[in-house]
Amino acid sequence: RPVRGDSTTQLPSLMYVLLAAAPSFLPAPRTPACGRVGLSPRGSACAFFGPAQYVDPLAPKGLEQFAGSMTSRVWYLPPDKSDWAALLFCARHEAIRHELLRLERLVPVLQYKDKADPAFDALEELHANYCDAAIRFTHQLEEEALWPAIGEVLEVPADIQERTTVGGTYRTPVQWAESDYEELREAFASHNVNTIRQVLPAFAEKAGSLMEEQERRLAALLRESGRGPEWGEQLQAKLDEFAAAHPFGATMQQLSVGAAQPTKLRECVGPASGGGEAAAARAALLQRVTGESAVVA
Repeated sequence: RPVRGDSTTQLPSLMYVLLAAAPSFLPAPRTPACGRVGLSPRGSACAFFGPAQYVDPLAPKGLEQFAGSMTSRVWYLPPDKSDWAALLFCARHEAIRHELLRLERLVPVLQYKDKADPAFDALEELHANYCDAAIRFTHQLEEEALWPAIGEVLEVPADIQERTTVGGTYRTPVQWAESDYEELREAFASHNVNTIRQVLPAFAEKAGSLMEEQERRLAALLRESGRGPEWGEQLQAKLDEFAAAHPFGATMQQLSVGAAQPTKLRECVGPASGGGEAAAARAALLQRVTGESAVVA
């Protein structure tokens, strides 16, 4: 039997102290805010090592923390071309998650900058022009095109139409509201990193949970409807018709096609229209935030 103070009793204690004091190099648990976008309102590496280095989701290692490079907690691997129900949502949702991930990774870059720094203005524009605009467009597309088209064949669950979810970390149902947009807009307008960190995770968690409800439940209902790919083509035509008439439609298509590139999802989306102006404009804003000329966007 070992006695107090010998090597067999000291070794576990020593290992515990070393592990507790050392930084963690293990991947974070998959309990992120938006899909598998890891947003944390408390602290960051930049608090110890200086401003963080920005890595864009479309950079070579931009999505290596995600298995299969898909940011959804429903689809770890991209659906194939035969899964017409999933493809009605997949690329668009990935684009929104990529925009939220960009914002998450850009905030620590501004940790030590003054509120008057022009980089905060560029970050505010990135949020307004891409993240906020993409989510608003998607909600309008659902209300005016997708839900009515699906409703001709089967009933869309009321909680999905009302954007109510108990997914993610919620224990009681929460509903999307206009105040969600406004609270995040005001946080970015404050040019205060701590304020943004307090608001962005909750916004991303709610947005991600609502998208997952569609990916998990609504896509399954579409598959089980007895209709086949022909119906999927009809639904997609309704979405394309809406997007063609909407001012943000072409930009949303470019964002969706761009978000599909890191995975085989790129084989399931058509070419983007407009020649990539949205990506170029976003890259210019990213450069204004980070100060780096070689930003992959």
